[in-house]
Amino acid sequence: MKSIAIRLVLVCLLAFTALSFAVPAFAEDETLPDPGLTPDSPLYFFDGLAKKVSLFFTFNDEARASKALRYAEERLAEARTMAAKNLVRETARAADDYDRYMAQVRQRLENRVVSINLSERVALAAARHLDILERAGEQVQPEARTALERAMAASAEGQMDALRALAKDRPEVAIGIIEENLDRQTEKAVIRLINKATGDNVTAKTDGVLDYADRLAALEDEMTALAGENGVDITGIVEKLQQSTSNRLQALNGVCENAPESARPGIENAIQNSVRKYERSLEKLTSSVNPGP
Repeated sequence: MKSIAIRLVLVCLLAFTALSFAVPAFAEDETLPDPGLTPDSPLYFFDGLAKKVSLFFTFNDEARASKALRYAEERLAEARTMAAKNLVRETARAADDYDRYMAQVRQRLENRVVSINLSERVALAAARHLDILERAGEQVQPEARTALERAMAASAEGQMDALRALAKDRPEVAIGIIEENLDRQTEKAVIRLINKATGDNVTAKTDGVLDYADRLAALEDEMTALAGENGVDITGIVEKLQQSTSNRLQALNGVCENAPESARPGIENAIQNSVRKYERSLEKLTSSVNPGP
């Protein structure tokens, strides 16, 4: 018993020490938290230990998911800082930890044990995370980029899970978030194609952006159909979808002709998907205005 008590005291002291070294200055949703201790610090071990202890003693699912999201954002801030210093191993370490914390968030989203408000927070945060990880990936060597790409996949899946959870009660909010993200993905693709600043990677990066946009668009269609089946008046939603889809279609058409030859198949596929989406939204709008008997 005495040995167990000593171990518990030691763990608590270590956790307290870590927290005293790095008290996270969590900012508003618009920014990442201060990274505090980073993986290049000899004291970084204590930061990880403090987080493990804190999560271990957090029993409420809502609080645990919220805390895991905060810790993921702190690790993301660390990964960005390490990428700026071109520290490969440290960037990968922070990115992998981000992945693990987001996995805890996703688990609770999938189990539907968190609030709608937290689902919305995760959906909005994940969109920012993707942008930050993409920019960080452009600064680092290939060894660290692999870890950042895994983190991007975790962020994308987290956003999908959060949007599905949110759509159960607030489909219009979930669809609005998707629309913002679709516009953002299209903007990224257009900017890359116009600037052609990414050289040989322009095709792969553009295809990646457009592929994710396709996944979001498919999820949006699924949510719109489900909302209609559940008796939600989707007239306003569909009208907005029509307008935004038309805008994206014009943007993609505008860059297709001058895009690199290798990038055109991906753009043309995105254009075809946008056309089909526009046609589906028109059908839904017609049926909602003139419902059958």
